[in-house]
Amino acid sequence: MNDNLDENKQKGDAFEKWVVKKFDRDYFQVEEWRSDKYVDGIYPVSNHFPDLEISFSLPGKDINKTFAVECKWRKNLYKGGINWAEEYQVKNYAEYAAMLKIPVFVILGVGGEPDKPESVYIIPLQKLQYKFCTGTYLNKFRHINIDKNFFYDFEKSKLL
Repeated sequence: MNDNLDENKQKGDAFEKWVVKKFDRDYFQVEEWRSDKYVDGIYPVSNHFPDLEISFSLPGKDINKTFAVECKWRKNLYKGGINWAEEYQVKNYAEYAAMLKIPVFVILGVGGEPDKPESVYIIPLQKLQYKFCTGTYLNKFRHINIDKNFFYDFEKSKLL
């Protein structure tokens, strides 16, 4: 693996850690946390799945929901937007959502550092049909207060 790939993996891992810490453990349980491991073109099928599978529950109530999260961090916008994934990844995440019948969200950090992003966007996968999205489009999904933990509106199946 070359230095650039190592550096990108380190940045991706740092952003995933930042995201995981934004899920309050009183309500959320990380069920799966996949890491992209491979050698000489050999990798597990799970590399095609979103980074995180998370369950949400309300203590004292019979409410248990599962959803998945793909974490992406980019240093800045490029040509007025973000190339957040490759086309095969968009397809893989959609197939995963359909197979498990759970929502998938993309949490995109832009700017700052991976462990302290400047801007954060939480986008339902079904709103990201293409690998590139403009900054204007992303603004609809801006997470207003990035210092606060994430919240899951289980009635609307929205991650906020």
